[in-house]
Amino acid sequence: MRYIFYHYNEYGTLVFDYYDDETHVSQSYVFYTLKQAVSKFRRDNGLQYKRIKISKLF
Repeated sequence: MRYIFYHYNEYGTLVFDYYDDETHVSQSYVFYTLKQAVSKFRRDNGLQYKRIKISKLF
């Protein structure tokens, strides 16, 4: 299963932590909405047609 955990840091930056069976990726997005950031992350990492569970951390 693939997971993206996200939160906003103290500066308002959207931070993604992506996990799957083999990989961990940490990525930050500034001036993106959540929907735009998820789309860009999927496109940049070749995950456009994969199932990913997205959860807010806090």
